[in-house]
Amino acid sequence: MTHQIKVSVVMSCRGYDPFFAQSIHSLINQSYSNFEIIIIIENDYDIFKKIIDNEFHEFKNKINLIKVDLPGFGFCLNFGINISRGEYIARMDSDDLCSDNRLKLQIDFLDENNDYSVVGSRAKPIDLNGEPINNLNLKYYQSNDEIRNVLPYRNPLFHSSLMIRKSEFIKKGGYKFDFFAQDHEMFIRWSLDKKIKFYNLPEVLYYYRRHDAQETNVLNSLRAYRDISSYLFKFFMITKNPKYLFGIVVVHPFSRFALGLFRRFF
Repeated sequence: MTHQIKVSVVMSCRGYDPFFAQSIHSLINQSYSNFEIIIIIENDYDIFKKIIDNEFHEFKNKINLIKVDLPGFGFCLNFGINISRGEYIARMDSDDLCSDNRLKLQIDFLDENNDYSVVGSRAKPIDLNGEPINNLNLKYYQSNDEIRNVLPYRNPLFHSSLMIRKSEFIKKGGYKFDFFAQDHEMFIRWSLDKKIKFYNLPEVLYYYRRHDAQETNVLNSLRAYRDISSYLFKFFMITKNPKYLFGIVVVHPFSRFALGLFRRFF
């Protein structure tokens, strides 16, 4: 089956994000051009539309801005992927940036490695001004074996840096719940199929902005623990793999706080 569009970049926006235009610019400036951008909007649709009309008018044929009435990050992503036309799905968040060769390198990898379903990359944290946060590094795992080994107790796939075969997404099922780390749950679920292979490219292709308004802020740590520990226990019951119990301990807010102090002082 042939596809007119090679890649669909899917973004979900709960409400207006002041970094949105920067994020779209980093996509429009890609060295690879055969892609569409699907943006699912829950709130502030008129603001997003004004930005697209004013700043990206000449690229409107690439951008599909859609207002939805049913809220939820997982629902919005599933909806966007369902209507996408690409052979591959690339994720992107509205406050982040990506390098201008991100899509090309990930497409090249999937085109050349038909046995892989998911490819990510290294990601670098940046501040509000887009400057690298050099004292903060995101743990990197490259190979399928390394990624599978740590999936029960941490997410080694940086969600918004990923490119996924749409056929696998449809076949294996997408995001199941609107909770914290719904991507982690999905990839653990996928990993139960030994034919699914994951990979992270060694290049830094994604720049993850850190700020207080994010869903992953520490203020949400207890809710995150409730959500994450529930599906880790579920997969422990399915697989009897004790790593999932270890994961329940690791993701506890106290454990994360203690680990953060250790990294800071040692």
